[in-house]
Amino acid sequence: MKPSFTIIVSSCDAYADCWEPFFKLFSIYWPNVSARVVLVTDEKNYVCPYRDVTVFRAAEDQGGRRRAWGWRLKRCLESLDTELILYLQEDFFLTAPVDGGMIEEFAAYIAEMSWTHEFTMHIGLCPRSSHGPFHLTEHPLLWEVDRQARYRFSLQPGLWKRQELLKYIRPNDTPWEFEETSHLRGSRTRSRVLTVNRHIFRLDGRQIYPFDPHGGIVRGKWVRGSVVDLFKQHGIAVDFSRKGFVDEVPAKTSAPLTFGVRVRNALRWHRLRLLERINEAIDCFRY
Repeated sequence: MKPSFTIIVSSCDAYADCWEPFFKLFSIYWPNVSARVVLVTDEKNYVCPYRDVTVFRAAEDQGGRRRAWGWRLKRCLESLDTELILYLQEDFFLTAPVDGGMIEEFAAYIAEMSWTHEFTMHIGLCPRSSHGPFHLTEHPLLWEVDRQARYRFSLQPGLWKRQELLKYIRPNDTPWEFEETSHLRGSRTRSRVLTVNRHIFRLDGRQIYPFDPHGGIVRGKWVRGSVVDLFKQHGIAVDFSRKGFVDEVPAKTSAPLTFGVRVRNALRWHRLRLLERINEAIDCFRY
């Protein structure tokens, strides 16, 4: 039996103009996927003409109040009943066919490892996720990400144990904060975080989920080199003037964290936890 997983496409209403090109390219380059697809929005609905898509309107009952990425994702994860999820974002526009067989193989591997002492919580499918250091594993196609690695948790395309991911997301998180503080959140877990073997999978070679590594949106603006020619090739019409184009795509550095940056990230992490506990206390008092 094939392992069951749900595909989550994390988004918000401000990026609604990404949904049509995302799902058109998704239907072209991964037409036979049988997994359930869930689009996370704030309040907007979306009727996909290409395939069945479940829309999870996370803030529908919030009276127009805008909620953080972490809050939306947590609500969606809590509503699911599958053990595994494949996490994607609305600007991961496919550029070539997906290796669905490899994703299913890795999903089966996570399920198999759940019954051993080598518990695996995440497998990153993109050669750009995490910067190491890496360690060899018993699987020739997978490396383990060091527990102290910067960006140990990556929001590039990847498989996650749903309950494990829920443990580390905070309601006030932004995607940037989640990745930047992942070395603090995940350093004590005994669960393994894996990524694809960089000698086999490369951005300029074999990929499992092929897309421009910069994504299609940076700082709320379109990445010209990622979307213009791609959309034109597939007859996708988008009004680029609404968001405009970003002038320069910032690159994540693989340099080790300095002491000052580690202290600043630790303070930010503890601040987020304090705010979360205050909000929980307020909710309990109201109840």
